[in-house]
Amino acid sequence: MFPNFNEKTWLYHRGKWSRIDNPLYDAQLTYADFPRRTTWRQILRDYNHNWGNLGPAVPHAYYSGILVHTYCYTGDKKAPEFLIRIISLGNDEVIYAQDFPDLLEVLALLAPLVTSGIFSDAYIQAENNR
Repeated sequence: MFPNFNEKTWLYHRGKWSRIDNPLYDAQLTYADFPRRTTWRQILRDYNHNWGNLGPAVPHAYYSGILVHTYCYTGDKKAPEFLIRIISLGNDEVIYAQDFPDLLEVLALLAPLVTSGIFSDAYIQAENNR
């Protein structure tokens, strides 16, 4: 699953959302290029340190809830410090948080959605196993 990399994306900083140029956007690549030529490690470029996740540690293949992965910026250019990847039902979106306090605020906003997804998925699995 590869994200929808647009030229612009969202950045959260000090309680406000703004549109920024996506640091991962590459006009030379098309969506069709990602599965064949590019791995997630290549796409993430300088966001290569996985900082943490929200969601089940090892979701099953048909998990229907939301997963959130966060990555730290390790490059030397000016860029937002954290990348947040949100995966849900075939959608894969990337947003950014400028610094650590901003990351914590975004994760606090996403945590109820992730939690409800975990419980919904558990309920669906229990119903399917009856």
